[in-house]
Amino acid sequence: MCAESLRVTNNIAAIKDIAVFIEQLSEKWTLPIKASFSINLILEELISNIIFYGYQDKLIHYIDISITRNETKNSLLITIEDDASEFNLLDVEDKNVLKKTLEEREIGGLGIHFVKKMMDDVSYKRIGNKNRVQLTKKLSND
Repeated sequence: MCAESLRVTNNIAAIKDIAVFIEQLSEKWTLPIKASFSINLILEELISNIIFYGYQDKLIHYIDISITRNETKNSLLITIEDDASEFNLLDVEDKNVLKKTLEEREIGGLGIHFVKKMMDDVSYKRIGNKNRVQLTKKLSND
């Protein structure tokens, strides 16, 4: 198993740092392009939601991202930890967002829909004053 981690602050500029991190990791681990794209999209969605909606103050907060490759299972385990307001993305109801027109859709929910559909497993725990989201992505050879 190999693991890499990144700590970012609750500043939207962190999205660029995450994209660079995923690009470098993808090259280092020779990840399939589809997996790299999915992981980058999901992290952009989740981290931007944390930054925009998770904090009630203007202080600097840290968001920790770790990615562990399990070569035996040919999968990645992505862990995101933050001290933002408690938010369990598994509690967000899928409102058939893709079956509605843009005009019919309510704001929000599409990103979480993508997380649930693009990842093979999603879990959430509140541990002390921290949110922990764990995502599993199985790797294929395409």
